[in-house]
Amino acid sequence: MIRKPLLPTAGHALQPQEPRITLSHQLSASLRHLKPRVTLLPEPYACCVLFFTVAAEGAQSGVFFVRRTTLEAAWREGTTRVRQWAWMRQLPAVELRIDWPDEIVVIGNRIPTLYQWKAASAWALADDDLEHAELIPPLALASAGNNLRNTPLKPFDATPLPLLADVNLLLRLQGLHMDQEGVQTELPTISGPQRSPAATR
Repeated sequence: MIRKPLLPTAGHALQPQEPRITLSHQLSASLRHLKPRVTLLPEPYACCVLFFTVAAEGAQSGVFFVRRTTLEAAWREGTTRVRQWAWMRQLPAVELRIDWPDEIVVIGNRIPTLYQWKAASAWALADDDLEHAELIPPLALASAGNNLRNTPLKPFDATPLPLLADVNLLLRLQGLHMDQEGVQTELPTISGPQRSPAATR
């Protein structure tokens, strides 16, 4: 006897697959984390600075520096650039890292002695007006397989980093990582350069 296959009933219907995390979900969750933590920098800067780092398997990572008068404005610009980066590569989600400064030290065109300093997730160099800034050292984000939680920043080199023509500020950063599965992690802090008493504003 040939048996006909049973048609699925309502009780046996296939359950819908859980949708994979999207970039919009990543950004929304990251903003909820940042809102109670990111504050405007003190005078004379009185602005919000964010660094967005994005990566994906097989794609070169990108770092976007944003400086605006409010967190909302900085977030809009930064996330627009992140979305454009992902859209050009047709990526539904990315490896995302966001860093923000919680302290600024005036260094007077000299990188401080590379010794023990207050812990941070990363540091950045900037000009005196905070118009331009660069993360130091470069982030190692070759692929999505290099999970940012397991890819610590490389230690500082003893050689000054000529990233900007008019370096005058060192930014102590805190960071957040969001992987492509939506797992959110506060980035661990690492030691940094020694702060000279004469270099503090």
